[in-house]
Amino acid sequence: MHAFYLNAPSWGMDNFEPPRRGPLAIQLKTEPVRNARVIHVKDGGAKYREAVISGTFALADYQSDNLDRKLWKFVHVQVLWYGQKLKKQCPDLHVDLSKTTVEIGYTGRVVSNVGERKKKA
Repeated sequence: MHAFYLNAPSWGMDNFEPPRRGPLAIQLKTEPVRNARVIHVKDGGAKYREAVISGTFALADYQSDNLDRKLWKFVHVQVLWYGQKLKKQCPDLHVDLSKTTVEIGYTGRVVSNVGERKKKA
């Protein structure tokens, strides 16, 4: 697991309970990774808790990188939801595999946090 995910607070910590659904959630932050297994998702090809998202995501350590080419599949990735990680496993994006590619040995930036931008007062 990558440090940005391992070191993040778990769901419900810090007296903050992230929303169960977030249709307006977007990619908020990226982190650098090196020699990682990733999935590149384009054109809104991923859904999570009603959010439609794109980007490059680090695959969970236990996620196979040999994805069959079914139209849609749940893929576990290392990404925070409103700044927090799930307690027991990584989030599972529902991805349209026709809009994805898997890369082994990727060095670059991955989506590390998905949520809504804070509204200015």
